[in-house]
Amino acid sequence: MIEALIRALFVAPLPVLAWWLRQRTESWFSPAALFAAWWSVAMGGPLIAAPDFDVWLPAVLVAVIFVALFSLAAIAGERSARVAWGGEQPPRRLSMRVLRATVAAGAVLGVVSIQALVAVHGKSLRDLLDLATWIELGAQFSISRYIDDVDEPLLARLLSIGFFSGSLIGGVLWVRACSRLDRILALAPLVTALLYASVLTTRAVFLYAVMMFGAVQFAMRVYDGQHMRRLLHGRLILAVGLGLAFLVILVALLQTSRAGYDTLDQMADTINHIRVWFCGHISGFSAWYREYVLVDEPLHGGERTLGGLFQLLGLMERRRGVFVDYHSIGAGEVTNVYTIFRGLLEDFGLAGSVMLLIALGWGAGTLYVAALRKRLAAVAALALVYCVLLWSPFGSFMTYNTLLFSYVVFGLVLHLAARPASKGTAVAPAPDPRSCSP
Repeated sequence: MIEALIRALFVAPLPVLAWWLRQRTESWFSPAALFAAWWSVAMGGPLIAAPDFDVWLPAVLVAVIFVALFSLAAIAGERSARVAWGGEQPPRRLSMRVLRATVAAGAVLGVVSIQALVAVHGKSLRDLLDLATWIELGAQFSISRYIDDVDEPLLARLLSIGFFSGSLIGGVLWVRACSRLDRILALAPLVTALLYASVLTTRAVFLYAVMMFGAVQFAMRVYDGQHMRRLLHGRLILAVGLGLAFLVILVALLQTSRAGYDTLDQMADTINHIRVWFCGHISGFSAWYREYVLVDEPLHGGERTLGGLFQLLGLMERRRGVFVDYHSIGAGEVTNVYTIFRGLLEDFGLAGSVMLLIALGWGAGTLYVAALRKRLAAVAALALVYCVLLWSPFGSFMTYNTLLFSYVVFGLVLHLAARPASKGTAVAPAPDPRSCSP
């Protein structure tokens, strides 16, 4: 009981900081307030759901300081940018034809990526109609990835950029939808991402797509001048509750398929695995950091945080899952999920991580204000910032090249879809999100 109280006291500054930041910014879409609020949940949740997991309090304090530094730098960047950016630009219209076409193309490429994936084991899309075959493929891919250390085929990975970029563009289409059919089309890349993830049995694929879909909506609503001033309201609570329920069910089914189970008899083990995956990150960071402070290792200069780009340039070979070492977190469980902070510390050290987080926070606040002032080019960058922040309890979102290249595609599509602002006005009103253009 006393230990739980002490843990709570260490985490308590974050929700207070989040509330204070929210009072000084326009909405919870502000990176400053969002990051502090998100990490309040990321740290407080495990204390409630997994009190039996070990936590080293000095490591918790380091994580709290890192979050606070980023958030304070972000709000400072916002205040500076509000002066530097000047007034609003006339908002740009977006071609619905371009949005619809590129979302549909992304979904189609996603279907082709699934075909390229299952072809490795001599299967086709038609074979996925059989549940037993689906489970068999999941077990085979699990063995290939985690035992034989074999990646999915290069063609499948390249084509997966289709449903990732489609999820980003779909987020824009969802916000600007003219009809229910637009909303249905916007979800198509998410469906292909779900199918891809279920075959490969990697939950992260679908989580990335959903997170990108949501992050773009955040960025577009900032651009449209909308604000989320209340964090807790009925519709949001219902959406989060249903989303978490769906996510738990999805992860349970993927874990069952990964193990090759054709029944739910081992569901107790699966549920325990889910608890470790959702609640083990801060304990994993604690266990690693306790050892890290006792050793003197050379810095990696970005290999952990930007592993995919380093591998692409031939500077390193990225390890599967970024980290191959596991740490005990108590209750007989282990994890290799260490939050984004392990990568930063191994890459840049304590002093370097502090300076980098301050710089990144300042940049995030600047991008937020740029989107508020109707700079359409800032939308893609701000959406990337949101994804980095939301994925930070699990690791670095910047590790995977397919995700980064998807943002390049997204930025190009936004540029192609943009139409000139209305003429004759210096500052036009924010466009109606449901307004339609050809």
